[in-house]
Amino acid sequence: MLVRDIVPGPASSEPDDLVVVDGVLYFTAYHPDRGRELWRSDGTFRGTRLVKDIYPGATGSGPGRMSKVGRRLFFSADHPTKSIELFVSNGKKKGTRLVKDINPAGASLPGFITAYKSKAFFLAYKPTKGSELWRSDGSAAGTTLVKDIVPGSRSSQPRYLTKVGSKLYFNAQKPGTGTELFKTDGSRAGTQLVRDINAGPEGSDPWWFEGAKGTLYFAATHPSKGRELWMSDGTRKGTTVVKDLAPGTGSSEPQWLTRFDGVVYFSATTPTTGSELFRSDGTKRGTELVKDIYPGGIGSGPRRLTRVGSGLFFTAANASSGTELWKSTGTRTFRVEDIRVGPVGSEPRWLTRVGKRLFFTADDGVNGRELWMWKP
Repeated sequence: MLVRDIVPGPASSEPDDLVVVDGVLYFTAYHPDRGRELWRSDGTFRGTRLVKDIYPGATGSGPGRMSKVGRRLFFSADHPTKSIELFVSNGKKKGTRLVKDINPAGASLPGFITAYKSKAFFLAYKPTKGSELWRSDGSAAGTTLVKDIVPGSRSSQPRYLTKVGSKLYFNAQKPGTGTELFKTDGSRAGTQLVRDINAGPEGSDPWWFEGAKGTLYFAATHPSKGRELWMSDGTRKGTTVVKDLAPGTGSSEPQWLTRFDGVVYFSATTPTTGSELFRSDGTKRGTELVKDIYPGGIGSGPRRLTRVGSGLFFTAANASSGTELWKSTGTRTFRVEDIRVGPVGSEPRWLTRVGKRLFFTADDGVNGRELWMWKP
């Protein structure tokens, strides 16, 4: 069901960056009078409203990189006098504020904001340090650099921060290794390279991080195996390829890794199936196709995998309905609804769990792209 037509009629508010904090859905949305700003919703028409017009008027602050940290929302936004910096919100207008002007000379461009040890860890830029790993407790004094991985003004560009067990994993680039897998315990000394998977300056470019049973799963590139599914326990020896789904130097390109029912589900491409839904328990034998939704090697292109209750929701395409909302229970995989009837598809995006409900954006061909909800 449609929650609220924020911009009435066929025009779209384009809801984006959906995040849940204390059972409330936060997102960004566009309105002609406000620009793109921070909104919140409890699933009702009246409870779907603007939080704060951070950049007053039609310009919009363009909030992004939103992340739940404890009972607060951290995000980046464009301040009228401070440029793009780190913000925090408790859901109220007065409680939505700038945390710190990290780069007074311009924008620090906070990114990949992630909760770890009750703090927000993130990438930020400062001219004397480059783009490096920072942390914040929500106060200006408590917002500090973790480590200058590439000393001086050059950048290590930490990305895809993901907590698994007691560790925070991310990828970063260094001269001599390229972009590889790193980990941190929040301290300078505990921030270090895990393994140089693709030895030399090129790097394996690990990402699509997900944890299951204390193990990190991710996609990485190796010269003899292409881009495949890997796993790590945080040690060099314990960082290994799971299965070469596209044998040899070909790549299965694992994406959208998501933990469900104790294993990791993901999208992968093989010569016989095209891009379809797979799962892995960390063993070669337990890494398998779930369902060939679009047979014949065409591939349904599963994306946006999201756990809700006893099901895994995702978007996928077939010839009759285009890209729509699908669900897998592990034993059954089926289309939930043909929101935009016919082969065009409603193209659902930003699938986000709120309790037992699923929020997402979709275009039904009548109301433009707006906020939708599925409930059992």
